[in-house]
Amino acid sequence: MYRAPIHPHKLSSTNYLLIRSSKGKLSLRRIDRIYVVGQQEPHMEVMSPVSKGVQMYNMNRLMVFMYHEFRALQKRGLTPAIHANELSTQFANVAEVSLRKRLKLFCDFQVCAFESMLAGMYRLKRLGISMTHPSGLSSAMNQHPDEAIALAASHIERELQITPWNLSSNFVACTNQDRGNIERLEITGVGDPSGRGLGFSYVPTAPKAPVSNVIAKKKVAINRGGSTVTRTDADLHRLSLDVAREVLIKFNVPEEQIAKLTRWVKG
Repeated sequence: MYRAPIHPHKLSSTNYLLIRSSKGKLSLRRIDRIYVVGQQEPHMEVMSPVSKGVQMYNMNRLMVFMYHEFRALQKRGLTPAIHANELSTQFANVAEVSLRKRLKLFCDFQVCAFESMLAGMYRLKRLGISMTHPSGLSSAMNQHPDEAIALAASHIERELQITPWNLSSNFVACTNQDRGNIERLEITGVGDPSGRGLGFSYVPTAPKAPVSNVIAKKKVAINRGGSTVTRTDADLHRLSLDVAREVLIKFNVPEEQIAKLTRWVKG
C-alpha cells in the first residue's frame, strides 16, 4: 500500500557509525554505504466508507466467508446451511437485504438453472450448432434460394427455439407482460416437452404479416403475369416435379392420374 523514496549518498572515508548499547557501551562501525529514505507515499487508494468499492469488497468477503463455512460443515459430515441472522452478526455493516440477495446465489434453483443451460449447450454441440438464439435466422432462411439450405436452417431454428433458455425466457416474458400486450405462445408444437401433445409449447407464435403486405404480394404476382398455385404464392412454372406432385396430392388428385401427366400439364 505504501512506498518510500530512497536515494544513495556519497560516503567520506572519515565517516563512522557510533553505536551505543542499552548498557551504555559505545562502539564504532565502519559504514560501507548510506541511503536516505523519504516520507512514505500511498500507492493504493483507501476506499471511502460509502463507496462502491466497499460494497464490492464486503460482498466478496461475504462469499468467501460462506464458502469456508460450507466447507467446514461438509468436513464434519453436516449439511451445508447458514442463516441470514448468523451473517448479520459477522457483517454488521452490510444491509440484511444485501445479505439475503447473496444467499440466493447458493440456492439450488440457481444451480439447476446453470446445469440446464449446460445441458442445452451440450445438446446443441452434439448437433453441430454453434448458435444460441434463432434471431435473424428466419429472414436469412426466407431469402436463400436453395431449398436444401433453407430446410437445414429451418431445422436449426427449431432446435434453437426449444433450448432451455429460450423456452424459459419466452414463458417468463409472456407472464410478466401486460395482458393487453401479452406475447402469444404456440401452446402446441415443437416446444411441447412430451412430444405427444400432452404438454404446452412455450415457443412464441410467428408474427402475422400485415394485410397490406399480403395484398402487395398478390399484386406483384399479378404484375408478373405468372400463374400461382391456389391459396399459395408459389409460381407454377418454378415448381419442381416433386413439389408439383405434392401440391396435386394435397388437392386430392389420384397418384395414378398424376403419373400420366406431363411436366407442363402438372405445372
